Amino acid sequence: ITDASDAEVYKYNLDGTYTGVSFDTAASGNGVPSGITQYGGYFWVTNISVDEVYKYTTNGVYTGISFDTAASGNDGPTGITQYGGYFWVVDNINSLVYKYNLDGTYTGVSFDVSANGNENPVSITQYGGYFWVTNNANTEVYKYTTDWTYTGVSFDTGASGNALPFGVTQYGGYFWVTDNSDALVYKYAIQTDTYVQGGRNASTTPSGGTDFLDSIASFGVGTSSPFAL
Repeated sequence: ITDASDAEVYKYNLDGTYTGVSFDTAASGNGVPSGITQYGGYFWVTNISVDEVYKYTTNGVYTGISFDTAASGNDGPTGITQYGGYFWVVDNINSLVYKYNLDGTYTGVSFDVSANGNENPVSITQYGGYFWVTNNANTEVYKYTTDWTYTGVSFDTGASGNALPFGVTQYGGYFWVTDNSDALVYKYAIQTDTYVQGGRNASTTPSGGTDFLDSIASFGVGTSSPFAL
């Protein structure tokens, strides 16, 4: 999980407990790590302040490789995912999603997501042949086809207490969404386009040593500004 306030990426077990492992991104010039994705045995981390995507080994060593997004018009790169042999990077400023080749060159293709009310997109993931994009202004997660047609499906995170959804990823048949305001990660079940938060059955404090059950609702991350996962 990236923390934009302290330029760090933190590693958690799947039960939400902190592993004690993190790596710094500031030394590579990435002082505001935002979105993160994994591809080809590397982590790719966006920086919204310098409009750059940085490449790290899975043990957190900077490879010396990055690519610029500003030249393509993407002045607010936040979320990033890889799908279909391309990187897809959300621009939080102009509500567009940009498509880049895996070498970082811009394809010339972007998609507007504001028409359906998603005017403040932050993060992105792909699951089940669709893209899913968070909106931290209206606490919603929107579902798009891979050609960026809005499906008419979205789900609200505010009712579960997630008032500022930033990062989103899919794992184990669930969506996991960070809340930048309360330093929690929330878990949502996928039930044929119905999104139900899991029951809270364990402590949400990662340092407490409590075992987490599969139906946890959320877990605390202990960082001040969790952005993406």
